[in-house]
Amino acid sequence: MKNYLILALTLIIVLACKQETKPVVNADYFEEKLDITTSIYPENVTKILNAHGGIDQWNTFNTLVFTIKKPTGDETTTTDLKDRRSLI
Repeated sequence: MKNYLILALTLIIVLACKQETKPVVNADYFEEKLDITTSIYPENVTKILNAHGGIDQWNTFNTLVFTIKKPTGDETTTTDLKDRRSLI
């Protein structure tokens, strides 16, 4: 009976001390920098953002003003980029 008790305690100790093995993750993947900030935009919008310094620079802008020449006179449009209100 003592032998079974000792054997049972030994098995419990061995099974309780089993170490978990974690999967190995390629560390190079985490160090690689991916440019995904403009991948959600169409190609034409990406070109516009790049012409103005990229998406980070674009996000610092507050207003956009442009003028369109028309036969009746110049039309100036001012747009607030944060809430998209515009004044023509």
